[in-house]
Amino acid sequence: MNAWRWYEDNAALVTLTLARVARGDPELYDVLWEDVIVRVPVIVGHWRPDHPSGASLTTYVVAQVRRYAYKARRKYFDRRLGPVVEDVACDDGNREDRDEVQYILEGLSPDDREMLVTHYMHGVTFEEMGWGLNVSKRTAFTRVHAALRRAKERARDAR
Repeated sequence: MNAWRWYEDNAALVTLTLARVARGDPELYDVLWEDVIVRVPVIVGHWRPDHPSGASLTTYVVAQVRRYAYKARRKYFDRRLGPVVEDVACDDGNREDRDEVQYILEGLSPDDREMLVTHYMHGVTFEEMGWGLNVSKRTAFTRVHAALRRAKERARDAR
């Protein structure tokens, strides 16, 4: 099947998938769109009727688009972490605070950083995080607080 023909028929599914991953952030949606849309022809080209997963073309493409969108979202938040670290420094130029925060954030896993920045810097609720990650609200809460605990342990090590 022609990849662009498939996309014309299923553009709403791709758009909805990207919108769910972006969770209402128009800037993030644009980043996801630019990163993922160019991959659709390749994704369609990789699917075969006898694919081991047994998934239909549409199911396969939507799953792959979602996978690439989450990777792009992680890169987007990692790029935005630099300015967050700079903003932490006090107005009087307290470089020690900024260095400590940078040390703490760099020592965390990408998942932990994403959870903390998403919740505390962007104000995403646990319910929204759970919806975006396909987990319960309680699981999102647990992940954020586990990441916060690891950040506090790292802060103790910094001192």
